[in-house]
Amino acid sequence: MIGLAIGLAVGLQRFTFRSFMPIILLLYGTPQITILPLFVLSFGIGPASKIAFGVSHGIFPIIVTVVAGVQNIKPVLLTSARSMGASRWQIFRWVIFPHMIPRFFTGMRLGMTGVLLGVLLAELYVSTAGIGYFTTLFTQSFNPTKLLGLISVLAAMAIALNEIVRRAELHYGRWRSD
Repeated sequence: MIGLAIGLAVGLQRFTFRSFMPIILLLYGTPQITILPLFVLSFGIGPASKIAFGVSHGIFPIIVTVVAGVQNIKPVLLTSARSMGASRWQIFRWVIFPHMIPRFFTGMRLGMTGVLLGVLLAELYVSTAGIGYFTTLFTQSFNPTKLLGLISVLAAMAIALNEIVRRAELHYGRWRSD
Protein backbone atom coordinates (compact mmCIF):
# COMPACT_ATOMS: atom_id res chain seq x y z
CA MET A 1 0.00 0.00 0.00
CA ILE A 2 2.89 2.34 0.76
CA GLY A 3 4.42 1.75 -2.67
CA LEU A 4 1.04 2.28 -4.36
CA ALA A 5 0.42 5.54 -2.51
CA ILE A 6 3.90 6.90 -3.22
CA GLY A 7 3.72 5.76 -6.85
CA LEU A 8 0.40 7.53 -7.35
CA ALA A 9 1.59 10.68 -5.61
CA VAL A 10 4.73 10.82 -7.74
CA GLY A 11 3.11 9.74 -10.99
CA LEU A 12 0.01 11.94 -10.96
CA GLN A 13 1.67 15.31 -10.41
CA ARG A 14 4.27 16.72 -12.77
CA PHE A 15 6.09 18.58 -9.96
CA THR A 16 6.38 15.53 -7.69
CA PHE A 17 7.49 13.40 -10.64
CA ARG A 18 10.30 15.78 -11.54
CA SER A 19 11.26 16.32 -7.90
CA PHE A 20 11.13 12.82 -6.45
CA MET A 21 11.57 10.35 -9.31
CA PRO A 22 15.36 10.90 -9.55
CA ILE A 23 15.64 10.32 -5.79
CA ILE A 24 13.53 7.16 -6.02
CA LEU A 25 15.63 5.83 -8.90
CA LEU A 26 18.82 6.63 -6.97
CA LEU A 27 17.58 4.74 -3.92
CA TYR A 28 16.35 1.87 -6.10
CA GLY A 29 19.74 1.61 -7.79
CA THR A 30 21.66 1.58 -4.51
CA PRO A 31 22.73 -1.93 -3.50
CA GLN A 32 20.51 -2.47 -0.49
CA ILE A 33 22.91 -4.79 1.28
CA THR A 34 25.28 -1.85 1.75
CA ILE A 35 22.74 -0.09 3.96
CA LEU A 36 21.83 -3.12 6.07
CA PRO A 37 23.97 -1.83 8.98
CA LEU A 38 21.83 1.33 9.03
CA PHE A 39 18.69 -0.77 9.46
CA VAL A 40 20.32 -2.75 12.25
CA LEU A 41 21.41 0.45 14.00
CA SER A 42 17.96 1.99 13.59
CA PHE A 43 15.74 -0.98 14.40
CA GLY A 44 18.02 -3.34 16.37
CA ILE A 45 18.82 -6.99 15.70
CA GLY A 46 15.25 -8.19 16.18
CA PRO A 47 12.54 -8.81 13.63
CA ALA A 48 11.84 -5.09 13.09
CA SER A 49 15.13 -4.58 11.22
CA LYS A 50 14.48 -7.63 9.02
CA ILE A 51 10.96 -6.49 8.16
CA ALA A 52 12.11 -2.94 7.43
CA PHE A 53 14.96 -4.23 5.29
CA GLY A 54 12.56 -6.51 3.41
CA VAL A 55 10.17 -3.60 2.82
CA SER A 56 13.06 -1.51 1.49
CA HIS A 57 13.67 -4.23 -1.10
CA GLY A 58 10.04 -4.57 -2.12
CA ILE A 59 8.75 -1.01 -2.18
CA PHE A 60 10.80 0.39 -5.05
CA PRO A 61 9.61 -1.97 -7.82
CA ILE A 62 6.02 -1.11 -6.88
CA ILE A 63 6.68 2.63 -6.90
CA VAL A 64 8.50 2.55 -10.24
CA THR A 65 5.88 0.40 -12.00
CA VAL A 66 2.94 2.42 -10.63
CA VAL A 67 4.59 5.65 -11.78
CA ALA A 68 5.18 4.11 -15.21
CA GLY A 69 1.57 2.93 -15.37
CA VAL A 70 0.23 6.37 -14.51
CA GLN A 71 2.62 8.16 -16.87
CA ASN A 72 1.69 5.91 -19.81
CA ILE A 73 -2.02 6.72 -19.82
CA LYS A 74 -2.98 8.25 -23.14
CA PRO A 75 -3.65 11.96 -22.66
CA VAL A 76 -6.68 11.74 -24.94
CA LEU A 77 -8.42 9.54 -22.36
CA LEU A 78 -7.87 12.09 -19.60
CA THR A 79 -8.93 14.96 -21.87
CA SER A 80 -12.06 13.09 -22.92
CA ALA A 81 -13.03 12.36 -19.33
CA ARG A 82 -12.53 16.00 -18.34
CA SER A 83 -14.50 17.25 -21.34
CA MET A 84 -17.41 15.03 -20.32
CA GLY A 85 -17.43 16.63 -16.88
CA ALA A 86 -15.82 13.82 -14.86
CA SER A 87 -14.65 14.76 -11.40
CA ARG A 88 -11.11 14.00 -10.22
CA TRP A 89 -12.39 10.95 -8.38
CA GLN A 90 -14.23 9.69 -11.45
CA ILE A 91 -11.13 10.20 -13.62
CA PHE A 92 -9.09 8.25 -11.10
CA ARG A 93 -11.67 5.49 -10.72
CA TRP A 94 -12.57 4.98 -14.38
CA VAL A 95 -9.43 6.03 -16.29
CA ILE A 96 -6.29 6.01 -14.16
CA PHE A 97 -6.98 3.01 -11.91
CA PRO A 98 -7.87 0.53 -14.68
CA HIS A 99 -4.84 1.52 -16.73
CA MET A 100 -2.52 1.31 -13.75
CA ILE A 101 -3.65 -2.14 -12.52
CA PRO A 102 -1.48 -4.32 -14.82
CA ARG A 103 1.67 -2.37 -13.96
CA PHE A 104 0.83 -2.37 -10.25
CA PHE A 105 0.57 -6.14 -10.17
CA THR A 106 3.81 -6.46 -12.10
CA GLY A 107 5.40 -4.33 -9.41
CA MET A 108 3.76 -6.48 -6.73
CA ARG A 109 5.31 -9.63 -8.18
CA LEU A 110 8.74 -8.02 -8.37
CA GLY A 111 8.34 -6.46 -4.95
CA MET A 112 7.23 -9.72 -3.38
CA THR A 113 10.40 -11.40 -4.58
CA GLY A 114 12.41 -8.44 -3.33
CA VAL A 115 10.83 -8.65 0.13
CA LEU A 116 11.67 -12.35 0.41
CA LEU A 117 15.23 -11.62 -0.70
CA GLY A 118 15.57 -8.70 1.70
CA VAL A 119 14.37 -10.65 4.72
CA LEU A 120 16.60 -13.59 3.80
CA LEU A 121 19.65 -11.34 3.41
CA ALA A 122 18.96 -9.61 6.71
CA GLU A 123 18.63 -12.96 8.43
CA LEU A 124 21.84 -14.24 6.84
CA TYR A 125 23.84 -11.43 8.40
CA VAL A 126 22.16 -10.46 11.67
CA SER A 127 20.11 -13.35 12.94
CA THR A 128 20.34 -16.17 15.44
CA ALA A 129 17.15 -17.83 14.16
CA GLY A 130 15.06 -17.94 11.04
CA ILE A 131 15.49 -19.02 7.44
CA GLY A 132 18.68 -17.05 6.84
CA TYR A 133 20.29 -18.38 9.98
CA PHE A 134 19.46 -21.96 9.08
CA THR A 135 20.68 -21.42 5.52
CA THR A 136 24.05 -20.36 6.88
CA LEU A 137 24.05 -23.18 9.44
CA PHE A 138 23.25 -25.89 6.88
CA THR A 139 25.80 -24.50 4.44
CA GLN A 140 28.59 -24.33 7.01
CA SER A 141 27.82 -27.82 8.36
CA PHE A 142 27.75 -29.30 4.82
CA ASN A 143 24.19 -30.55 5.17
CA PRO A 144 22.80 -30.41 1.61
CA THR A 145 19.65 -32.38 2.39
CA LYS A 146 18.38 -29.89 4.94
CA LEU A 147 19.57 -26.98 2.78
CA LEU A 148 17.59 -28.28 -0.21
CA GLY A 149 14.58 -28.75 2.05
CA LEU A 150 14.88 -25.14 3.19
CA ILE A 151 15.23 -23.97 -0.40
CA SER A 152 12.11 -25.98 -1.28
CA VAL A 153 10.17 -24.26 1.50
CA LEU A 154 11.29 -20.86 0.21
CA ALA A 155 10.32 -21.82 -3.35
CA ALA A 156 6.90 -23.01 -2.17
CA MET A 157 6.39 -19.71 -0.32
CA ALA A 158 7.33 -17.74 -3.43
CA ILE A 159 5.00 -19.81 -5.62
CA ALA A 160 2.11 -19.44 -3.16
CA LEU A 161 2.58 -15.67 -2.89
CA ASN A 162 2.87 -15.36 -6.66
CA GLU A 163 -0.38 -17.28 -7.09
CA ILE A 164 -2.15 -14.99 -4.60
CA VAL A 165 -0.98 -11.93 -6.54
CA ARG A 166 -1.97 -13.55 -9.87
CA ARG A 167 -5.50 -14.27 -8.61
CA ALA A 168 -5.84 -10.72 -7.28
CA GLU A 169 -4.72 -9.44 -10.69
CA LEU A 170 -7.32 -11.59 -12.43
CA HIS A 171 -10.00 -10.31 -10.07
CA TYR A 172 -9.16 -6.60 -10.40
CA GLY A 173 -8.29 -6.80 -14.07
CA ARG A 174 -11.25 -8.90 -15.17
CA TRP A 175 -12.40 -6.12 -17.52
CA ARG A 176 -9.32 -6.66 -19.70
CA SER A 177 -9.70 -8.88 -22.73
CA ASP A 178 -6.01 -9.73 -23.28
